[in-house]
Amino acid sequence: MNGQKNVLLVGVTGSGKSSLGNLLLDSEVFRVGDSAIGETETVEDSVATSVSGEFCVGDTQGLNDPNDSQVLVRSRITNVVKKFSKGIDVFLVVVRMERFVASTSEALSFLFEGILGTSAYANCILVFTQCAAKYVEHSTKAQAQLDWLKTERQVDTLQALINKVSGRVVFVANPPINPDDDEKTKARNQELRNLSYMELAQAIRQFRPDRPFLDAEAQEEHKRQLQLNEEQERQASEAREAQERVMPEPARQKGYFEEHQHRLRLLEEESERLAPPRVIICDRRPKHRTRCLNATSCFCRKSVKGLL
Repeated sequence: MNGQKNVLLVGVTGSGKSSLGNLLLDSEVFRVGDSAIGETETVEDSVATSVSGEFCVGDTQGLNDPNDSQVLVRSRITNVVKKFSKGIDVFLVVVRMERFVASTSEALSFLFEGILGTSAYANCILVFTQCAAKYVEHSTKAQAQLDWLKTERQVDTLQALINKVSGRVVFVANPPINPDDDEKTKARNQELRNLSYMELAQAIRQFRPDRPFLDAEAQEEHKRQLQLNEEQERQASEAREAQERVMPEPARQKGYFEEHQHRLRLLEEESERLAPPRVIICDRRPKHRTRCLNATSCFCRKSVKGLL
């Protein structure tokens, strides 16, 4: 594991964001609803860390929640993004497999063009939820996924979305574990959830975007810091050049010589550090032939005769 991954779930209401987040967290943290009314509203309860500590997952309000205006949805999503001070490594764009319609495309366009910015696509993985078992089982998933994508890519809006995320697509089947189900059904659903978790976690681990996504304010601050660092380095370079121009030639040559000698000393120290230990004999007690690993004196702290 290469550090904790910051993951943000986005999508329309009813796409299965919260249940997918619980799957990734291996804990029932986010509220899950069965209706088209969204359950995720408060920022305080929208971010949690997985049991393993590998993922920090944020849940967001559904994009087309009928209860709230776009202004309120934008504000809530932006506030969740700001909770990730180090940026977001991966956006999981959650789409229910059989529910990709025109309104879904419009909502996602609003998210990336009106809230996050199109640069966020570089950090996205498209996740299809509520998939049948054949899309996650090892023996059938490759062909089943390929066949489905060939069919669904005829939908121009879905094709465009897949292209924008550079073809990063994951299929998951995350059926709930209901207490009323019989043991066989529970075991089967748990198996599908485990397969889905492994598929999703592997996709997140292997995905390495160029840099984490930061909200607009953080991006501006990052740019300002880079510009400040460049300006400080430029000023330091100009100061060194100005000092060299006014420095007399002998002093300048002396400075170059001292720097060269310093580098040679560093190389010699590194060579000595990497070289095998030198074996020497005590000059005062040669009969017992005691060997010492100290490079300057033997164990009895007398003078050194020489190397063996």
